[in-house]
Amino acid sequence: MRLCTVLGLAATTLHAVSAAPAPSPQLVPPQLAPAYHLRVHAPEQPWHHRHIIQLPSTRLLGLENFTRRPETTPVTVLPIQIPDKAEYALRVPDRGDDLSRTPYVSALLPKDTARGSVSLRIIYIPDPRDETIGRNPDACPGGKKCAASAFVLYGMDSPNPEDGVVEEKLLGKLAYSGFEGHWEAVKDAPRSEGWHLYWKPTEGAGDVELGTKIEIDVVSVE
Repeated sequence: MRLCTVLGLAATTLHAVSAAPAPSPQLVPPQLAPAYHLRVHAPEQPWHHRHIIQLPSTRLLGLENFTRRPETTPVTVLPIQIPDKAEYALRVPDRGDDLSRTPYVSALLPKDTARGSVSLRIIYIPDPRDETIGRNPDACPGGKKCAASAFVLYGMDSPNPEDGVVEEKLLGKLAYSGFEGHWEAVKDAPRSEGWHLYWKPTEGAGDVELGTKIEIDVVSVE
């Protein structure tokens, strides 16, 4: 009888293990993943090569006003390629052990606009998949859609247009994969905090005032 009980417990345990969910895409050991900063590429602007931060009032990602002191710490990300896709998620390093609230950079898209201007914000979710975000609607700010696995990298190992040499620390340039467009920096942050960053559609003005066209570099942390 005792042997039967032990075998029954073993079978139950084996079933529980085999039924456990597969690891989520965010479970990349931080010590193995190189860290990067997001940086503005706009050679003709005074904020060329300035790092991207989280603006305090809106919590959106953007550029800090030059007059603010001390400077805010730049956003650090761990780019994670989504399995079998060209898209990436941008995990933000975090010392917490609650994986249900893992920070990711997310694209924010208005719910009532199929191709409205996209802003950037850090949200807290178990993993970056769309279906996971759908099960955690409170992770997105009110009235917005979130997409945390909708980024692509381009221009990897391309020559620096300013000096014609390859910039070894440049992983690539960041784009939103939802629709064809470009990044713009718009000085619309409250309290003169700085510029918000928006991905705007190639056709049409979108729903945000016209800003300065830029690119976003993904560069290794020194």
